[in-house]
Amino acid sequence: MKILCFGDSNTWGYNPEDGHRLAKPWTVVLQELLPADKILTDGMCGRTAEGSLQTISGSDGQKAFFRRYTNDSFRADWLVLMLGSNDMTNCFTDHEVKNIAQALRRYIRAFREVPAHAGAGILVIAPPPIGSAVLTHPMFGEFFDEHSIEKSRQFAAVLEKMATEEQVAFLDAGKIVTPSKIDGLHLTEPEHRKLAEAVCHILNQNI
Repeated sequence: MKILCFGDSNTWGYNPEDGHRLAKPWTVVLQELLPADKILTDGMCGRTAEGSLQTISGSDGQKAFFRRYTNDSFRADWLVLMLGSNDMTNCFTDHEVKNIAQALRRYIRAFREVPAHAGAGILVIAPPPIGSAVLTHPMFGEFFDEHSIEKSRQFAAVLEKMATEEQVAFLDAGKIVTPSKIDGLHLTEPEHRKLAEAVCHILNQNI
């Protein structure tokens, strides 16, 4: 079984301590938990659900996803999608939680329209709420504010409603993991393991 995991820096495996890539982000742990399957990781730091961050080239997740994964040259048995945190930066004035959820709905529908994905499973993950440490972080503090944090707290409920309407699996990561107290955004390696175990459980339930 081929499982595509598409997301941002927490899928890439950003280490909140030094900015390097963790040895075992959740997708690597997931591969260990599912050795008979093939985990494809497509994570990018700064990636959004829709729209580009001016400071990061190629950060529009929707453009990248549609270009790479909505044609017959690519096939996956599962899509695991975790995006939304970067859409909550103060760079976007129109990215309210309902708009972000609607952007992710377009991913789901475009993925399903590909004949090669007939019968494929889809899991949508709501990122954990952003922590207050982001506000004073030397790198990320200028991009996030109190409104960003509030939106991140509202996001899971809105995303779950969309997932239910689209009849796809849903996971609220905020009930399982907590971002680092260093930057309020990124997961430590122990939290990555927790997330991988939760994703593995859902996949095993639905296979």
